Amino acid sequence: MDKQKRPRSLIRRQSKNRDLFPVQVSYAGPDTSIILTVNVKPGTTIRDAFELSGIRKIAKNIRLVEGRAGIFGEIRPLDTPVKENDRIEIYRPLVASPKETRKKRIEQGKTKTASKSQARPGDT
Repeated sequence: MDKQKRPRSLIRRQSKNRDLFPVQVSYAGPDTSIILTVNVKPGTTIRDAFELSGIRKIAKNIRLVEGRAGIFGEIRPLDTPVKENDRIEIYRPLVASPKETRKKRIEQGKTKTASKSQARPGDT
């Protein structure tokens, strides 16, 4: 079928789709991970792609907050335009502070070391 015989609606639809490109929207929760591919147009931001993906319908507890989203592991502002094949990552809040967790591990290590250094009954 040559271009002159195609219905106009088909020609319009094809030219609109040519402007679209794929990006992935991903979220990793404690029990599940979600990766969705959505086709977006140039100028689409992280926030726009998040909304277009419909990820909230799958995991209702996901919130998009400034400073907790990025592209390929780098935190980016929500108004950052996305590029073809970008992976937009939605980060969840930390359950525990890494600094506090490290302190607790060090303290546990000290108690284990102290208990090992004490003489056990029957040792002479």
